[in-house]
Amino acid sequence: MYAVGWQKDLWERHGNYFRTREWKYVFVPYGRDELYDLINDPGECVNLAGHSESRPALRDMQDRMARRMEQTKDHALAPLNARRKLTAT
Repeated sequence: MYAVGWQKDLWERHGNYFRTREWKYVFVPYGRDELYDLINDPGECVNLAGHSESRPALRDMQDRMARRMEQTKDHALAPLNARRKLTAT
């Protein structure tokens, strides 16, 4: 029997989400992004993407997703980069 360990990061290309043990970021190119604290909200009930105190986590998850999109040459990278510029301000 093989034990399945937790992957450090999880990238779901078709769903446009990126997940770590602590956070889940959902990129919605033409809508509102989603950010969930998986430790304190495992049911993903409270979207923290618009909360100023979650901005550092949002920026980190956007950066991680962008790096993965660059690696996979994902077509949604341009809209994500535009969103990242807005988050940085």
